[in-house]
Amino acid sequence: MREIPIIVLANQKGGVGKTTTASALADGFRLKGARVLAIDCDPQGNFSEAQSRLLVPGTASIEDFIEGGHVKADEAGQALVPAFPDLALWGRGEREIDSYLLADAIERARNDGTENGRWDVCIIDTHPGLDPITAQALVAATHIILPTTPDKYGLEALDQSLGFIEGLVDLNRNSVGENIGVAITMYRTIVSLHNKSAEKIKVVCKERNIKLLGKPISLQSDIQRAQDEGKSIFEVSTVLHGGILRYSWFVDDVISWINKGYESR
Repeated sequence: MREIPIIVLANQKGGVGKTTTASALADGFRLKGARVLAIDCDPQGNFSEAQSRLLVPGTASIEDFIEGGHVKADEAGQALVPAFPDLALWGRGEREIDSYLLADAIERARNDGTENGRWDVCIIDTHPGLDPITAQALVAATHIILPTTPDKYGLEALDQSLGFIEGLVDLNRNSVGENIGVAITMYRTIVSLHNKSAEKIKVVCKERNIKLLGKPISLQSDIQRAQDEGKSIFEVSTVLHGGILRYSWFVDDVISWINKGYESR
């Protein structure tokens, strides 16, 4: 079975548009005809809520999934592994946790011999804190995307997140260190400090050989409307403008980035 991209959205800082970006990416892939396995590793459950229309009754939560529970896909082959409130406590007990539990669970689900496993991409949203379940996701990843705000704290969080990832690279089986990208989020063109910080992020990406994905994504009313109505951002308007247009460019760039990586193998 062909390896599929496992894209993890991560950042040690909260409020950077990480879940919004993960949801837009999952929905964007579906619009391209892809079957998506969406996994929520954030106990807040916002990704689960945003993708809830895809939840099939009886499917495993993330804790059960890691322990061997089954994922159930809908008729179109889409699936969601939802979070649960106590997830923040997972992995903090006395017993030693295998670093590959989540990676192995994804592989097991893809090889269960049913239509369920025929996903084209797996997208994982993570908790803002760099905790054990986030580490599990980063170890499983083939690609990591760091949504980053264009400000002082965003730059600091980017550096801290990259440091955390570097500490896990040796555990990752997928050469993920070569496949790290950044998406600039929560961007306002009229704020001069945002423009200056965005340029600094571009410099960091160039210096560290990190892919800068799409164009800076501004917080637009269409993005907030999608959240309020529980819809995909691509469903709230048939016109490509504002946040919808920026996320459309972002999705196209991510797909191109991933495809080039597979073509070079």
